[in-house]
Order: sequence, then C-alpha cells, then structure tokens
Amino acid sequence: MTIPAEKQRADTSLVAAVVDVLDAGQRVVLDRIELALVEARATARGAVTSIALAIAGIGMLLVGWIAANAVGVLFLERYLTRAQAFGVAALVNFAVGGGALLLARRGLRNASDPTKNHDGHANGAAHGGRIA
Repeated sequence: MTIPAEKQRADTSLVAAVVDVLDAGQRVVLDRIELALVEARATARGAVTSIALAIAGIGMLLVGWIAANAVGVLFLERYLTRAQAFGVAALVNFAVGGGALLLARRGLRNASDPTKNHDGHANGAAHGGRIA
C-alpha cells in the first residue's frame, strides 16, 4: 500500500514536470519569435540599403548619359550646326533605345514560349530529333 504522502509527492513531481515542459516549450517559441524579428529587421535594413543604392546608381547613370550626350553634341558642333548635332544625338539615342527594346521583346517572347530553347530555336522533337 502506498502512503498518501508518497502519492502526493509523486503527483507533485508529475505536475512540476509537465509545468517545466510547458515552460520550456514557451521559451523555445518566444526565442524563435525573437529570432524571426531580428532576421526581419536585418532583411528590411538590407532591402532599404539596396533600394537606396539602386536609386543612386540609376541617378548617376542618368547624369552620365546626359553628360555623354552633351559631349557628343559639343564634338559634333565642330563639323555640323548645333541643330544637326542635336539631331544626330537624338537619332543615335533613338536607334540604341529601339534596338534595346527589340532585343528585350525577343528575349521576353522566347522566355514565355516553352517550345523554344534558350537560343530561340525549337526543341529537338519539333525538328525531328529524338527526346531521350
């Protein structure tokens, strides 16, 4: 027969063990939440830094492009009138921009067509080739 004091001690240690397990689980959850917050803050800081650098880079590229056009116009003014120099600069910009847009359009079209491989040609099965 068990003595009531021993039974009470066994029940108390079981309750204490359950409380300890729940307490440890709660600490683990809180630690994970804190770690997630730290990682989120670091990611946000990195994203803000990247966006700021991208904006600064785009601004510097724009200033450089304008300066390059100005130098080109000044150089062409030696041989052409000012209006002709600006016209040549505008045509060059138009041609380069149009070419870039055409290349981008072709790249997007090839990327969206699953029957074409990376070089724009049809896959082997369409050319009579075998697919292993």
